[in-house]
Amino acid sequence: MCRKNFLGSPAAYSQFDSRAAGSTVRNLNIGLVKSVQVLLPPLPEQKRIVAILDDAFERIDTAIANTEKNLANARELFESYLNNVFSQKGEGWENLTRTNCRICWSSNTTL
Repeated sequence: MCRKNFLGSPAAYSQFDSRAAGSTVRNLNIGLVKSVQVLLPPLPEQKRIVAILDDAFERIDTAIANTEKNLANARELFESYLNNVFSQKGEGWENLTRTNCRICWSSNTTL
């Protein structure tokens, strides 16, 4: 259990409750907090857990890098496709300037 989260855990609360002074308002002090026992797995088990997490984080980093590369490739492919579509005239296409081009988007809006 991580030390950061341990102090709010039921195991820590139980120890605080059994050690706290006072009946109406329970009193905690630094000595009491320092006396709480934190259970940790043996060092070999901790090292095994760390190795598993290191491997998982390495795989996550690889997955993120691959995802970013795939996204860049998809953007490049899309841009290439758009350039290809608009660089070749289709049958019936004509060159217009913006001033003589009028496209109706809805009954109230035109460009």
